[in-house]
Amino acid sequence: MSRDFEWYHFFVRKDYSPDLENEIIVVFKVTPAPGFTIEQAAGRIASESSVGTWTTLSVLPDRIWKIMAKAYSFTKLDNHSYIVKVAYPLELFEEANLPGFLAAIAGNIFGMKALKGL
Repeated sequence: MSRDFEWYHFFVRKDYSPDLENEIIVVFKVTPAPGFTIEQAAGRIASESSVGTWTTLSVLPDRIWKIMAKAYSFTKLDNHSYIVKVAYPLELFEEANLPGFLAAIAGNIFGMKALKGL
């Protein structure tokens, strides 16, 4: 794998139908930064807030593919923003740990260069 490998597109699944019994849906208002598409921005949100890493891995365990978040719904607003829905498998989160849940879905994603607004 090259140093330029990006896997964010794996987190975007426009054909995905969430399992509402086993996933939690988080709705974001997203404005991509200049030079980024909404899919690129949403892929980074889903990656960073679930199983994504800042290092390039040469092999991914099968389990990673099962528990990664999926950005699946994109609704354009009247400006440069979108409503994006992301499905997160419940097993990503510790039961009854609201601070941990909030840290995952609203942690450092607000400082990502791919986002003008979140």
